[in-house]
Amino acid sequence: MKLRTLIIQLTLVIVQGLITCGPNRALAAEPCAKRFKNVLVLAGGGVTPGIALGMLAGAKAAGKKPDAVISTCGSSVSTAIANAFEDPKDAYAFIKSRRFHSFLMKNVKVHEGLPLSIGLEIMNEGVEENRIPNVFENYVMEIPTKMPPLLKETKFKSGDTRFIMVGARALFNEKHVGMRAQEKRLYQQTFFTDPDTAKSLRDLPASIKKNFPKSPIYPWTQVRTDVSTLQAARAGIADPFLMNPATIDGEYYFAGAIDLYPIETAKAIGCEVTVSGPPGEFGKLPDLAVKRGFGYSPLEREKQLKKYKNVRWIDKKGATELSMDPDVSGLTLENKIPRDYNEFVRLIERQYEFGYDRAYAAYSETGAGDRASTRRASPSVR
Repeated sequence: MKLRTLIIQLTLVIVQGLITCGPNRALAAEPCAKRFKNVLVLAGGGVTPGIALGMLAGAKAAGKKPDAVISTCGSSVSTAIANAFEDPKDAYAFIKSRRFHSFLMKNVKVHEGLPLSIGLEIMNEGVEENRIPNVFENYVMEIPTKMPPLLKETKFKSGDTRFIMVGARALFNEKHVGMRAQEKRLYQQTFFTDPDTAKSLRDLPASIKKNFPKSPIYPWTQVRTDVSTLQAARAGIADPFLMNPATIDGEYYFAGAIDLYPIETAKAIGCEVTVSGPPGEFGKLPDLAVKRGFGYSPLEREKQLKKYKNVRWIDKKGATELSMDPDVSGLTLENKIPRDYNEFVRLIERQYEFGYDRAYAAYSETGAGDRASTRRASPSVR
């Protein structure tokens, strides 16, 4: 009898273990002593400030408020705004304000003519691959190199949610354009954050360099805690060939596209990792632009990301339809930021609702590794 009882007890333990450690509870079951419990990666986004803020609100409503947020490219502007307000409702109200609309209309300039030199540079036609590209003159959008005043609070906070922005420090300047890149080290991945969070980010390797050894990226990242959130965001949105670079302390900085999906970084500092995605909508031309600038293919990178089974994805399919990014019209570019204020507000509201619903759906899924279905969140939880 004792043997039979022991076997039954062991069987129950094994079954319970399978239930606890099965795919539906993968993230929650694994013991973790890392600095952050819940890390959210807001990858890219373009001119969609409402989507990222909506995702932050949706995560909170689902009971999964992130304690660390890593933003790349366009999402950096949203996180700078989120960092500036204690109440998410105030951040949402700000991006719908006339002040924010006027700021965008005044400071975002789109070059209507599409220079042939940009196309040739991106396509690498007539340009040797190992020569430093002219990213200082060939771009389609222009914003002041130093971000004009916009927010009262521009210091990275050390609150319940820590914000980390990704940028790329250029290890070259205008004088080097056309020269051979001898050591293939043109950019250094940079994290902008607060001093306390910086402790968890120091001495991290550059993931893209590790996965794409031929990329012109310095093998090790750097961390900066002396840069304002606005200027960090300005660096984060400066994609080569899309926008003029930012300047910080006399050096040039480019976009967070140096590592568009910093999953390795998120996993290095956090237990649960959620990423806005899923990968699969990156176009061929943007892929060529990033490849020419940073020496790696985002399309190839997306294939690598499939190996991460214990990552929660927020479904962003359809987000491009809500973007205010410049659009090609014939042989010219068109600024898609609505001039009409009321139209602008309606678009921001659609972006926010999209981000909120997708994040709420993803965090409400019991399967950590599953891609969430598009579900409509109840308005009562907002």
